[in-house]
Amino acid sequence: TNVINIVIVDSIFNTTGNHSGIIISQAGANTADSSDTFFIGDSQFVTTGDDSGIIVIDDGGDVFVRSFTMDGSFLTTTGDRSPGIVIGDVGTTSIMSTTITDTQISTLGDDSSALSHGATKSNSEISGTFQDLDLTTVGDRSEGLRFDGLDDRGLGTSGSSIASVIVERVDVETTGEGSGGVVLSGIVPSDNATGLTDVNQLDITTGGTSSPGLVLGS
Repeated sequence: TNVINIVIVDSIFNTTGNHSGIIISQAGANTADSSDTFFIGDSQFVTTGDDSGIIVIDDGGDVFVRSFTMDGSFLTTTGDRSPGIVIGDVGTTSIMSTTITDTQISTLGDDSSALSHGATKSNSEISGTFQDLDLTTVGDRSEGLRFDGLDDRGLGTSGSSIASVIVERVDVETTGEGSGGVVLSGIVPSDNATGLTDVNQLDITTGGTSSPGLVLGS
């Protein structure tokens, strides 16, 4: 059992070397009956090396509670394989809640999505609220916003689970190939699960091939 609580307010972080992320949370990896809570406000984050994602939160196990809140922050990466925010999956009988508001994320490298959010397994609840965001990516295979909802990637059944996502007043611009704007998968589930989606006031521009603007998938 692990309990993680992280609060960062009114702070500035900069890293310049390769393999130099800023917040790398691995303490909850595949650990059952645990929780992690993150609150980040009014802060700035910059990485310039390769393999230097700003916030990378590992997968959690079963019976896991995860809460992530960010407001009024700026995130920039310039290296390859350097995403802005990656929030990992959680297992069965879990609760995951994410709220990101009034935040700007920009990435320049390949394989550097701005914001990627993981999924839950069966008998779980997952919610995401993304409002007043400015997301920009330049490299190939670098999506703007991905929310995976109920497991669509072989994580197990999504039965008896609930997924809800709100995306409002979000501007997204991607330039590279294979770089979708907003990808909301696992929100049209089967197996007695429920998916709720509220999407409005989006401004999405993509410039590369195989880069759809908005994807709503199962």
